[in-house]
Amino acid sequence: QKFVEKTLKKNGKGLSKKIYHTIQEKNKPVLQVETVLSSTNDAKDNVTYILGITRAIANDSPAAEELRKSNLSLTFAQQLAHLGTYQFGESGKNNLWSYETFKIFEKDIKANTPSLEDFYNIVHPEDQSFVRNSFVNAMRNDSGFNFEHRIITAGNKIKYLQSIGQAFRNKKKSGGRISGIFMDITERKISEENLGKYLFELKKSKDLLEDRALELAILNQQ
Repeated sequence: QKFVEKTLKKNGKGLSKKIYHTIQEKNKPVLQVETVLSSTNDAKDNVTYILGITRAIANDSPAAEELRKSNLSLTFAQQLAHLGTYQFGESGKNNLWSYETFKIFEKDIKANTPSLEDFYNIVHPEDQSFVRNSFVNAMRNDSGFNFEHRIITAGNKIKYLQSIGQAFRNKKKSGGRISGIFMDITERKISEENLGKYLFELKKSKDLLEDRALELAILNQQ
């Protein structure tokens, strides 16, 4: 909703915005649709009403082809960046994961989208408390977040993720939703750990050489 309002406000008073997207009802096929949004604004230019008209797009129409290309480009970009998008909805509903998010977690794309509680159970046990508190604080303050944590995938692998997103409280301040991205930073973290081990071994070797040099110097003086 905030995105729609921002888009309409940017578009100007009384102007319309056409967007292409997909919708899916439970246990029904994905539909490609075209939605035309228009708004009315008050004296302070705040959006007061939003009117939307949605129609299904034929699979062979130019608009459908444009949407397919857009979705393919987005999926490809997410694969290159090793990141996926997600949303955890209110009361365990309206949970959304992108294809790449399922791939990162090594979960079947045809399975039900995990809820927030399901996600907590996937987080590494040592990080669960930290991740839960981070999300709770973000929801309480209606704020953004950026932190790193580990997960244990469906294939029993440990991965390092960076989670960046925003919490949106509902009007009653009794709950809300969390949206963001998961970035797989496993390769970077492993490289950092290996570099740390290498530097440690290098320092240890240097210390041994210095000790040996000191011993030889003492022997030469005797």
